[in-house]
Amino acid sequence: MVFTLDASSLSQWQSCKRKYVINRDYVPRKWRPKNLLAKCLREAIFQISNGADAVKAADDARVAFLRIANEPGLDYPDYDTYQISKDMCAVMDVVIRCISKLVLLAVEEADDIMVSGDVIWKTLCWQDESGLLHRWVFLDKPDNDKIITEGHSWYVAGDIMLSRLPMTLHVVDIGRMRQGRFRSPWTTAYVLSMLPNTDYHFLSPRGEELKGKWNPKYLSDQAAYADYDEWADRIHHEGMAMRLIQHIPVKCPEISACNETDRMVVNEAHDMRDAILAWNKYPMNRGSCDLYSACPHQNLCYSVLPVNIASSSLYIPRKTDSVLA
Repeated sequence: MVFTLDASSLSQWQSCKRKYVINRDYVPRKWRPKNLLAKCLREAIFQISNGADAVKAADDARVAFLRIANEPGLDYPDYDTYQISKDMCAVMDVVIRCISKLVLLAVEEADDIMVSGDVIWKTLCWQDESGLLHRWVFLDKPDNDKIITEGHSWYVAGDIMLSRLPMTLHVVDIGRMRQGRFRSPWTTAYVLSMLPNTDYHFLSPRGEELKGKWNPKYLSDQAAYADYDEWADRIHHEGMAMRLIQHIPVKCPEISACNETDRMVVNEAHDMRDAILAWNKYPMNRGSCDLYSACPHQNLCYSVLPVNIASSSLYIPRKTDSVLA
């Protein structure tokens, strides 16, 4: 029997076997806000890379985000998910318009890789006509450490070495949750504190950050009369947009490293294929319970009584395209 795995499932398997077994058949009903933001942005970027109108792509992304945010909803308890949705939709409106101003190559989904006679690697990145791979990631203040971590992930290193192809890693500084709001440099301009009704800016004429007498002005708070095209043109013209996007070329390692990766992936695939169905038979990997954010399956693992996932309203059956990358 041929077994298919990808960067998402392999990452889950290696971080927590319980999570992998649960996610093999079920996924949480509600979305984490930043996962949904990344999903909608990637879909829009794929569209505009292949010639779609930026405004229409942004509108489609907004509709898709709000539809899911409304039902089944966002997994961010104790916070105003309506406000978070407004903040993130404003970010999408600006980011998509600004990315459309770049020179984007037409892309398609990369081919899957037959690693061995019984193992297929599902490639999650895109590929242009020259064969170059592309992946877009959205991080908060992407410093060298965060970029290296991303580069070492199965989403990047795995797709590169199994495909034997180089990749351009597109890194977007997207913002983060702060006191119940999603604050992003894409939707934060500045106005003079003593003249709040004057024009807004993102950088000084000399390209410096605006501090001191400058107060922040948030796009999502101006939604009633916001002009997203003007905002995107201003952030692009002042040079701020280019500071928030990095295009990093990643070479393919030597063939020996690729062959060793093949061997490791095949071994892991066989273990994943033979994984027992009872998720609670595996020990808890407590190092993953609160890594970066709380695991969405804590309500299962920490429940006093056994939980029947199939009858739980917190989960839905997994679809083949449910990749929370």
